Amino acid sequence: MRLYLLGFGREILVITSVDLVMPVGRLSLRHALLGGVTAPLLWELTRRVLVWYFATRSQVGLVYGPLTTAIPVLLSLDLAATLLLLDAQVIAEYERAGKADQEGLPPQLRTN
Repeated sequence: MRLYLLGFGREILVITSVDLVMPVGRLSLRHALLGGVTAPLLWELTRRVLVWYFATRSQVGLVYGPLTTAIPVLLSLDLAATLLLLDAQVIAEYERAGKADQEGLPPQLRTN
């Protein structure tokens, strides 16, 4: 269990560091940490659902034969990229809500 939590903590640190480095503008550590916690939590949930699905429901081995490994790997990469984009959207909405609070405006949740 401790090894799992250590890996999860490292995952949070990696995503937080990506969130600090990738944006063009300056990002606070608090906002990056918020995204760094959101993405790994969603990834762990997604990973558990994928493991359950491929272990019990999927018949990908019967359909694709020798390419059985490629399908789950490509699906996992696609979901990981989507979760990273969702992480960036969470940070953007959090920053937008913070700016609206400073200006005295109600926060607007929109996607541009």
